[in-house]
Amino acid sequence: MFSSRACCALLLGSLLFSARHSDAKDSSSFLARQNTHGTGERHALLVIDTQDCFLDQNTTNGHPGSLAVDHASRILSKLNSIRAEKDCLFDLVVRSQDFHPEGHVSWASSNFVSGLPVGTNIPMKCIKPASGSTADAACCANSEGTVNGQPVDEVLKVNLTRARSTQASLGNPACQICFNGTTSSECFDTVQAMWPDHCPETGDSTFPPSLTTKETDVIVQKGLHQWVDAYSAFFDNTRRLQTPLEGILAEHGITHIHIAGIATDFCVSWSAEDAVSLGYDVTLIQDAAAGIGIPTTGADTTITEAMRSMNAKGVKFVNTSDVLNMACPSAASTTATPSTTTTTNDASHASMIFAFFLVAASLANAH
Repeated sequence: MFSSRACCALLLGSLLFSARHSDAKDSSSFLARQNTHGTGERHALLVIDTQDCFLDQNTTNGHPGSLAVDHASRILSKLNSIRAEKDCLFDLVVRSQDFHPEGHVSWASSNFVSGLPVGTNIPMKCIKPASGSTADAACCANSEGTVNGQPVDEVLKVNLTRARSTQASLGNPACQICFNGTTSSECFDTVQAMWPDHCPETGDSTFPPSLTTKETDVIVQKGLHQWVDAYSAFFDNTRRLQTPLEGILAEHGITHIHIAGIATDFCVSWSAEDAVSLGYDVTLIQDAAAGIGIPTTGADTTITEAMRSMNAKGVKFVNTSDVLNMACPSAASTTATPSTTTTTNDASHASMIFAFFLVAASLANAH
């Protein structure tokens, strides 16, 4: 026969086993509650670069931004209405922020080509960091490179040579590694669009008070490393080096992304296409995005080309009115479970306490 102590030990072991399984059920219920759509889906709103520097009005200081996009401020009311009425649709809201240090590699002034039309590409060479992180990347102007298969003209070649020499003296590693015969194999060729000095980290890279924001929003900064640019909120412009965004979305279990912001034809479209390539279901809120619209060929612009490209990659398109007409997840499905779980958990703990005293009493009688 078992002794009274053995019986008590068995009883305590049974209680602990029961408590562990009760906690496991609680964890499952908690995860189920967090899935507000009840379908295994988790949704994020990704607001791209809706900052003072890209707005034509409604900025913090009342003046157009350093790279103001025509009519970009019209999207503020669209975004604000979504945040006011339909934040319930999103398990996570992320705002990307273009955040450039002085002398950024995308600035025309940094490459001595301020006379070029806005958005003109110049050839560059970039190093391939083993870490795969934008933090360790660097690109440098390449005077011997080509754009669309064509070599640069002699005037531009002089300016790019000057840029390489200057940036090398400032510590740009690509200007050393990529132009040294023994290490040049560590680099690859690309092009970089030239822009006015914009979104400086100490200037108008800020978010305007006219944009609805919340403390729960996650901010992902990009373009914050001097020698490499990043249109996409996911990757640098070579799409070889990652920002932290994918890790953040994975941490929250995100499966679907609604995207909006500035500019449709650059940072928005690049982010949307990268999100698709990473396996997300992506929807562009097209009237809550504003584009630059640089003429390309025929009647096309960078906006029309970006829209075609996104469509071909599988990005879906909606308008703000479509989002506002979407139903929020059922309140019953997200509030009933916690009450039940809490009651069950409390009852389990009460039973454990009562049983503990019974065991203690039994042990005392055994003596």
